[in-house]
Amino acid sequence: MPEDIGLIPKSYGKEKVGFKTIFSKIGILLIGLLVLSLIVYGGLFYYNKSLTERLSELQTQTEEINRQRDTKFEEKVISLEAALNSLSNILKNHVYWSNVFSEFESLTLPQVSFSNFNASLKDDGSVDLTLSGNTSGYTYLAKQMVSFSRDELVSNIKLSGINLGTEGGIGFGLSVTFLGEILLK
Repeated sequence: MPEDIGLIPKSYGKEKVGFKTIFSKIGILLIGLLVLSLIVYGGLFYYNKSLTERLSELQTQTEEINRQRDTKFEEKVISLEAALNSLSNILKNHVYWSNVFSEFESLTLPQVSFSNFNASLKDDGSVDLTLSGNTSGYTYLAKQMVSFSRDELVSNIKLSGINLGTEGGIGFGLSVTFLGEILLK
């Protein structure tokens, strides 16, 4: 019989891909990945350890600082701060009656004189003035009313009790209400 005819070349069977060849390529890749993962794990482990040590140091420092605190002094500072806040509110809402007097003086005509003066502070913060006055004529009384009515701080004016004065002239009663803004600085 002649030689065996084969479709597969004879050299093919001799060149087998060996286990060493396959393992060498995949093995190198796997070993490289294993080494890389061990390095990353080691780095993370070391980083975690250093963070834990740093946290422990910070906790120790915090405890030391807390031991050095002067709680009585802190209480005094807090009390002083509360007192200063209260004082600030008092000063912010302080009523300046001198503003009422100076505004009233600037609005009063020289021909008008006032003999009785009563001031009261209303619940809404406005100031109510009740006055008795004298003037030499109705014209001056009308001008005085106009003077009060033109001021933006005056919210209400009431004229009452107009009569002839004992020394001549005209006597009258007047009620003037100023807005609460006048009392604030």
